[in-house]
Amino acid sequence: MSRKPDGVEAVLRKADAALDDWFKQNRITTRQASKAFARFLERSKRQGAGALRHQVEGLQAGLEKLSTELHELERAPRRATAKRRPAAPRKAASTRRKTRKAA
Repeated sequence: MSRKPDGVEAVLRKADAALDDWFKQNRITTRQASKAFARFLERSKRQGAGALRHQVEGLQAGLEKLSTELHELERAPRRATAKRRPAAPRKAASTRRKTRKAA
């Protein structure tokens, strides 16, 4: 079963494809190429930061949930544990044999 790629992998894949396209274009001048590359880098940086931000926010939400549950467990009154009686010794099971009827 293949897992769904996360945001960072998707951004990196898009960046790689855009970089390949950029290198394949032979008709642009050096100045145009540097401007295009700068835009590409800025866009990739924003997208990568956004994907990481979403992951961090998800982790923080999970930690907050765990913290809340822990506080609830600590505040909950503990049940009084009933004193256990010592276990009575077990009786051996009777092993009666069934008698066969004479043939």
